[in-house]
Amino acid sequence: MDNPSKDYFRFPRWSAAILVVGLTVLTACTHGRDWDTYGLEIVTDPPGADCTFERNGVKTEAHRPTPVEVVLTTGHGWIQITCSRTGHNPASRYVSGFFEGTVYLTLPPTTQAQTR
Repeated sequence: MDNPSKDYFRFPRWSAAILVVGLTVLTACTHGRDWDTYGLEIVTDPPGADCTFERNGVKTEAHRPTPVEVVLTTGHGWIQITCSRTGHNPASRYVSGFFEGTVYLTLPPTTQAQTR
């Protein structure tokens, strides 16, 4: 007489192959990603500027004026830092996605034409 419980626990070989391939693809997708964070300090002359950060088309901003320290995730691609303040032209700088330290920006004053 056959044991019916034996058929219940049978695992088809094709299911095992799909499971192995799926796990391999999942591992390959996450391999090499570095999700560490680092501190970046932004200092402007004059202080009090508002700054935005853009990497790979994604834009974010600091939540307070300079000097400010922000925490960013490391990653591939350059980060564009743009700071602006009323009465001054904006200043921009690119830093590596792995840069850690202080970025100094000088905001030149806007020139106003004198009328006589």
